[in-house]
Amino acid sequence: MTAPGGRTLSGKELLAWGDLDEQRRGRAPAWIAAAAIGLVLGVELARRAGWFEGVYGVPSATMIVAVLLAAFVPAMFGAPYRMFWRRDAPLLARLPIAGAALWYVAVVRAARAAARSAVAVAPSLVVVAVGDPAMAGRAAAIAAAMALAAIALVPAVCLGAAHMVATGKASGLASAVGGGEVQLPTTTWLGGLPATSIAGVVVAAIYGAPWIVDGVDQAGPVGISIVAAAAIIAGALATRAAPRTYPLAMREVAALDRQIHAHLEIHPPTLVERLVRDRLGAGAPVHDRLARLLRRRYPLAVFAGAAGGAAMAVIGVAAPRELVAWLGVVSAALGFLAGWLARALARPPLELPRLTATLPVAPASVAAARTAYVATWAALYLAAPGVIAVAASGRPVTAAVTSVAGAVAGFVLGRTLTATS
Repeated sequence: MTAPGGRTLSGKELLAWGDLDEQRRGRAPAWIAAAAIGLVLGVELARRAGWFEGVYGVPSATMIVAVLLAAFVPAMFGAPYRMFWRRDAPLLARLPIAGAALWYVAVVRAARAAARSAVAVAPSLVVVAVGDPAMAGRAAAIAAAMALAAIALVPAVCLGAAHMVATGKASGLASAVGGGEVQLPTTTWLGGLPATSIAGVVVAAIYGAPWIVDGVDQAGPVGISIVAAAAIIAGALATRAAPRTYPLAMREVAALDRQIHAHLEIHPPTLVERLVRDRLGAGAPVHDRLARLLRRRYPLAVFAGAAGGAAMAVIGVAAPRELVAWLGVVSAALGFLAGWLARALARPPLELPRLTATLPVAPASVAAARTAYVATWAALYLAAPGVIAVAASGRPVTAAVTSVAGAVAGFVLGRTLTATS
């Protein structure tokens, strides 16, 4: 794509166009929301550190790491959506835009998301610094590694996964490993590889909890060093490869409705989805379509739900001392994802309101189909693991109240932040 005068459109100009489009459509107050969330988290850490009783201590390392994960993991999970599934992605996929410009925009948007996460954790780090500056410094080091992963590592993995799908290497690898009998859907790679890298960052952060306290345990610095090094190397490799690989990956992943650009891979609904669909009456076709399209367009919604649900169940079985903190963070994250999903099902590219309005389906049936899909997702990945966590925790009342409160707060926040995005 060329700018006026015949020159190639730069990454800065492409980013400016995208920002202008968002301003014209209206955008959720993401920075304000990040600051508000940060203040709430900071107040909670201060309460746990004894500030309300006049003791300026420090919160537990578990609580500190939980805050870091709550702030940075959503930024990492958002990488593929900022790169390939934005509202303007189908248009960009059809234009001859340089890969370097696309990568520049992806990195800048990732940096903005990481900066908002940093705003959210800043009040908590201030609370820790008042009680123990050294602990705050070590917590900030882990936060910096997670920010670097959000900016460079996860976007690079997303680009690599998309390139594997676009060039057919993903299918070749699956056949080589499975002896020609295994054919994994492309969505497995688009969701699985980024999710795996995010899981690695999460594990490194959790292993760094003891180091935050004593500064002696070596698992912390080793883990964050590996994360930082992987982010730098992956980012450098992606920057070098982007001019060649990004345009092809963009066409393959983003232009999902156009067979000329993408090999459509629409899979039938699962058994659970079919059971729900068959009970919706007039809304069944709408539910069927959403079930088929969601895994193709937003594969991380399923991976993130499964990972979060498993984490919630494990927390309940392990019953750590900071049970409330961990359950609150995980249930809020899953609630946020459910709120986002409720909005995504009613918007392009999953839903085309003008086209849907011409179908012989009542608006109430369309709404019922969307609600049923979100409810099914929440039942599988939030309610069921929550029941396990509550039953196994040994503190059922506390665990139940925390899980419900976190899920409701996250759901409301998810719908609010995505209302105008």
